[in-house]
Amino acid sequence: MSSIRLANRYAKAIMDLALEKGQLDVVTADMRMLSDTMRAHADLTMLLRSPIIHPAKKLPILQKVFTGRVDAILMNFMEILVRKHRESHLPEIVKIYLERYNELKNIKAVRITTAQPIDAGLKDKIAESLRESASATVELESVVDPELIGGYIIRYGDKQYDASVIRNLRRLRKEFEQNTYVKKY
Repeated sequence: MSSIRLANRYAKAIMDLALEKGQLDVVTADMRMLSDTMRAHADLTMLLRSPIIHPAKKLPILQKVFTGRVDAILMNFMEILVRKHRESHLPEIVKIYLERYNELKNIKAVRITTAQPIDAGLKDKIAESLRESASATVELESVVDPELIGGYIIRYGDKQYDASVIRNLRRLRKEFEQNTYVKKY
């Protein structure tokens, strides 16, 4: 079975269970925390994906790290994954689960990349204008990338609006390189 199909099935299963138990928001908060933890600690993801480390050694590590921090539903889910030797798919399962949750609640994840950090007031104005245009709830993530020099890049869904200075400089360089009025010797 392909990794994406498997991750979809497990993500759907945990979401259905959370809905059935009335714990959707709790499980989603735990999934976000799990996602943040795996992103911040790449060694945890490497441990989960390692074929060398036996699942019997992975389970106590997961229990030590997450017991008391996540709800019993998610803890039991991770134990099932380890018992079935599917723990290597946990990062994809979490990602797909969060995407499904956003679809269910009509939430659009938006990333704004700027050269300098933006203040909370401007962030709220951007989120409000995007909320109106997308007619959905907006989760705005702000990322700082000094290479942009200035301006911003907004990404949501499969759309991107690039108003960065670096993009304009690259466009100008390309136009100068293709200038037909300058003879090339």
